[in-house]
Amino acid sequence: MGAVNVEACFSVMEMISYDLAIIGSGIACSRTLCELAERLKAAGNRGPMLRIGIIERGGEMWSGVPYGMRSAIGALAFQRLQEFLEEPERSWYISWLMVNADRWLRMFVEGGGPGAAKWIADNHVLIEQGKWEELYLPRFVFGMYVSSQAARAVEELATLGLANVMPIHGEAVGMCRTDKGHHIIDVENHNGGRTSVHAARVVVAIGSPPQKRMGTGVVDCLHSHTHIHDLYSPSEDINVKRLEDALSSLPHNVWLTS
Repeated sequence: MGAVNVEACFSVMEMISYDLAIIGSGIACSRTLCELAERLKAAGNRGPMLRIGIIERGGEMWSGVPYGMRSAIGALAFQRLQEFLEEPERSWYISWLMVNADRWLRMFVEGGGPGAAKWIADNHVLIEQGKWEELYLPRFVFGMYVSSQAARAVEELATLGLANVMPIHGEAVGMCRTDKGHHIIDVENHNGGRTSVHAARVVVAIGSPPQKRMGTGVVDCLHSHTHIHDLYSPSEDINVKRLEDALSSLPHNVWLTS
């Protein structure tokens, strides 16, 4: 990132809209916010409230793609809970699982289909015995847990007068650094409009690479086929259903069988 001389046009106060900007609102952002909240609470209020901007291109905050509702609700963690989290957080997560079991189990059953029913049938004994460490838990449940932590951290920061966290809806498409060390982030909204976000510090917390659109827009206008630009938008489950519907509408003689 090259330095640009914008001070000639803007004063320092005009140039800095946020003390901190975080690009992406997924797990990395949530962890950063929670850690920041703990450090600010420990240090106490030593000045004006920090202004924190969260730049998010999607509609879901705090959980990201792998652990959010854009992934299939039946997707499981790749590790048992014993390997997935270390203490003391593993115990905190287990406590949350137990307190919120009715809610996340109901969501899993209602949205997970046969896979969720089989998972519950296979694991209900471990759940009843409290052997959570042995489970490969649904990924979205960890997203719910982290989201609750981030939401609590944001509320605490505001209540204690330590920081004001504000969402910025759009995609960060460019960033430059001024010759005095501040950052200017170019943000594009869903309508194609652009705005500049100014920040003293920036945390880049992007886990998924940007999606590249296919063709020049003509494809999006055609209705004779199924075109999925992003598997996770609006969700993996919805797009899989779209594929199933498209395939089931084809004449049987186009299917190849082994």
